[in-house]
Amino acid sequence: MIKLYLKLYQKNIFSILIITLLVSWSISMSVLAFRNQTKILILQVTEDGVFDISSDENKLDNIFLINFLRAYVGYCYNYDVNSFDKNMSRCSDMMSEKLWNNKKEQISRAVNELKSDKVSYTTSLDKALSKPDGSFELNITTTRFYSGGTSDAKVKLTLQITKTKRSVQNPWGYEVQNVQEDII
Repeated sequence: MIKLYLKLYQKNIFSILIITLLVSWSISMSVLAFRNQTKILILQVTEDGVFDISSDENKLDNIFLINFLRAYVGYCYNYDVNSFDKNMSRCSDMMSEKLWNNKKEQISRAVNELKSDKVSYTTSLDKALSKPDGSFELNITTTRFYSGGTSDAKVKLTLQITKTKRSVQNPWGYEVQNVQEDII
C-alpha cells in the first residue's frame, strides 16, 4: 500500500518539496523584513535645536506655540511710525475679539505718541515659561527710541492662550485671551 502511494506521488514529490521550501522561505523573509523595518524620522531644525516631530504631536504643537509667542511679541511690541499699522493688524489677528476691544484705547494712545514724538520700539523675547495653570510668562526687553535718546525696560507678560482654528491670518492656531503686563 505504501509502495502504491510512493509510486503515485514520486513524480510530484519534488514539486511539493520545492513549493514547501519556497513558502517557508517567503514567510521567514517577510518576518525578518517587518522586524528590521527602518524607522523614518521627520526632523525640524529651528533656532532652538533639532526636533523629532514624527513621533509626538505635542512636540509639533510646542514648536508652533513657541513660534506663536515669538510672533506675538514681534508684532505687538516692535513698531515704529512706518510699521505700526501692519504690526497692529497682525497683532489683532493673534488676539481674541474681547481682548482686542479692550486694547483699542491703549493702541490709540500709542498712535498719538508715535506721531508726536517719532518714537519706535524694539523688543526681544528673553524667556518664556509655561505655568501650571496653563498661562505663559514671558520676559521681554523693550528699547524705546525717541528724540531724547533711548530707554530700556524689562517687562513680564502673562498670557492666557487658547487653541483656535488656523487661518491665513493666524497660521499658528493659537489666540491670546488675556494679557497682563508688569514692569520688572
